[in-house]
Amino acid sequence: MTQKQEYLRRGLLSKIHCHPGCKERKALEVWEDFLFSSYNVRSCSELSIDELYNLIDVMNGWAMPKIGGVRARAKSKKIVDKAKPYIPNPNEPLTEKQEACIRTMWNLTPDERGLIFIDGDFGKFVKKQTGEYIIYVHNLTITQANKIITGKQYVMGLKEHKKKEV
Repeated sequence: MTQKQEYLRRGLLSKIHCHPGCKERKALEVWEDFLFSSYNVRSCSELSIDELYNLIDVMNGWAMPKIGGVRARAKSKKIVDKAKPYIPNPNEPLTEKQEACIRTMWNLTPDERGLIFIDGDFGKFVKKQTGEYIIYVHNLTITQANKIITGKQYVMGLKEHKKKEV
């Protein structure tokens, strides 16, 4: 077994042992019985890499156990690949959490219609951070709200600027 395969194997074993299905079965003391009835082994360390992939699929409810068979990797590729970060659509409206954060940081209160008007110092700050004149907080996008929140955190001293190394 090559070094890359050994790292892959260790990673798969750790994914299996951290999986809620494994923890639940171990708590009920049926993990070994599950492995024996599904794969004819008493320990995950006796499984091949393909069988480990299949075991992850089985615990997620995506497949049936395959002993010694080659599995299709289409579904489990998501599990094995590193998680891709969520990239918000720049035109999505801000989230409730972002609105609450902005409201708290600037001590803003909504009017009788439940809208927060952007004016005064806050309006100047929003213009400086986003480059646009925006009338109401609910009209901000996710990206603009992130800029406003991060900018205010820098001003308040909650975050420090990243220093560029020369």
